[in-house]
Amino acid sequence: MERSSSVVKFNPLDIEVLVQLMEDGPDWYYAFQDSKKKKNAAWNSLYAELWETVVDITKSRIPLKGKSESTIHSCLLRLKRNDFVEEKKIETKARSKGALHYRLAREKDESRRLIRELFTHLSEEDKSWPRIGYELLRTPWMRWILSPDYIKSELVRRGLHSDEIEYTRTHEALYVILQSTPTGLIRFLREDLWSPSGRFGKSWEEWEESQPFSDDGKREPITDERKREICTNPVESLIHYLTYDIITDLHIARRIGGISPFEIRSEEYHALHHHPLSVLRVAVGALNQNTLSEHEVHDLQETTLSAFTIDGSQLAIHAYFDSSSPVILGDPDVYSLEIGGDEGDVYARFRWLERDSWFFKEWQIDHGLD
Repeated sequence: MERSSSVVKFNPLDIEVLVQLMEDGPDWYYAFQDSKKKKNAAWNSLYAELWETVVDITKSRIPLKGKSESTIHSCLLRLKRNDFVEEKKIETKARSKGALHYRLAREKDESRRLIRELFTHLSEEDKSWPRIGYELLRTPWMRWILSPDYIKSELVRRGLHSDEIEYTRTHEALYVILQSTPTGLIRFLREDLWSPSGRFGKSWEEWEESQPFSDDGKREPITDERKREICTNPVESLIHYLTYDIITDLHIARRIGGISPFEIRSEEYHALHHHPLSVLRVAVGALNQNTLSEHEVHDLQETTLSAFTIDGSQLAIHAYFDSSSPVILGDPDVYSLEIGGDEGDVYARFRWLERDSWFFKEWQIDHGLD
């Protein structure tokens, strides 16, 4: 991917604090909260959304226990200046006039910028990239922020219409794809790397106004084939590049070693955060019958990449790669891939291969969520 230096420079403690605030743990995780009310709020919360004092943060996060409260407070103030952390004065049992509490930013603009800047910084400075990116994608805060609805709002903000998005479930496809590539997430959040053209961003009613008239004087309806063409075109270039990002990230992550980047956290307090479209596995090519289950996967033709989710759905992507008149992607000194250079020759298509919901039901039973 084209290099783009992070505007914000993070030091190691900034990153550690951000990672810890993205997490959400079991009951004992919040055992040191300074009030019973906050403990109950923590235990009943599905996401890392609790307002916490500096004392709360340092006592409940093992990696931060060796740091002084003043050091953590200084770090939080730095992050607050960049709008990555919110600050609020809340009355406590010990302080009737209120004590300063903190949590990660939760507004769309601030959270978008935090992810973009943090991931860009880590991709440039952390030798474990993209593995650390995959780990952050599994945190409760990231799962709350990076939802299909959030992705849909981004597509609408870029100029697409909700009709175009929902017809082919583009936002859900991108949700699956972006779980599979931290590098691709940077691409998706960067304003300069992709944007739909002005030909898109219309409702079906607006598209019908441009349809020719039939013999009876009425406009011809938009066919399903035409709808699919309209819906696919705006993001096919993006999905094409994201396919490359997935293959590259998975290759590097596997070379680094460790557990699968799609390892599902099985603890109950993490299981609650999983969306039915949480990714279980990604494969170059089609996932065949013996990959995950005895259930047969149909329609395996022209599949460049497959993603399998916990609800039994399979997303199949076909991207066209060509070494003729190539565009070189990636760092030539590290790794690169040649992709067809003519704009008309670069395309990608995705399709959903629906599966039995048995998988999700079994997963819920296994984790006591049925």
